[in-house]
Amino acid sequence: MLVTGDVPPAPVDADQVRRALAPFEQLVEGWRSWISARETYKRLRDLLVESADAPSDFVPDPKGRLVIDRALYVPPGTERPTLRNISFTLEPGQALGIIGSSSSGKSTLARVVLQQLVARGVRVQLTREPGGTPLAERIRGALRGRDGVTERKMFGGIAFMVGGNMAVGVIRDDLIVRVGPDAHDDAVAQPHVRVFDFGGRPSRGMVYVAPEGVASDAELERWVGAGTRMAASLPPK
Repeated sequence: MLVTGDVPPAPVDADQVRRALAPFEQLVEGWRSWISARETYKRLRDLLVESADAPSDFVPDPKGRLVIDRALYVPPGTERPTLRNISFTLEPGQALGIIGSSSSGKSTLARVVLQQLVARGVRVQLTREPGGTPLAERIRGALRGRDGVTERKMFGGIAFMVGGNMAVGVIRDDLIVRVGPDAHDDAVAQPHVRVFDFGGRPSRGMVYVAPEGVASDAELERWVGAGTRMAASLPPK
């Protein structure tokens, strides 16, 4: 009967159809995740390229002193303290490892040190630059009111980004300015300016400006303006 074509066609089973279409449905559902993963990869790739010259073991000279004196922290709405009588002092350059079981207060102590939580007995002392406001604070003042400005840790210091591109930054006491390849030679010829050679590799289009070159607010604003104009001329990230 099968050979002669006398067997009627079998009825279509809905479960079989769903199983047959399942791979296509999974492909459609996973498309958005794939697009998100691709965008994340692009951002990570750009970040790694931008910070390729930064050695992983570089950190700026420590200047802060941390004192914890009988710290006590009781979470709101409870009577049982998470931290009680915690005391230690860290001098510049010292490190402290904290070991404990789960829910013993390690993360709470870290948040207290970062002043994300308010606890009794905590004093955080940070050394400021001699002679006035820290350079990073002065840059923030010069950039106040400008749209699209963000900050990012980079090169062991801090970078100020415009449209996702680095404009200026701070490493130790030096200002970093992105002047661009065309303005590089003119910038390096100015007093208190030298080639940006972080990690021993010169980078054309980037310069260091020593503290003497930004002693006045007018000089700092001039360099910050040059960096922001250059960053703004690049495609946003």
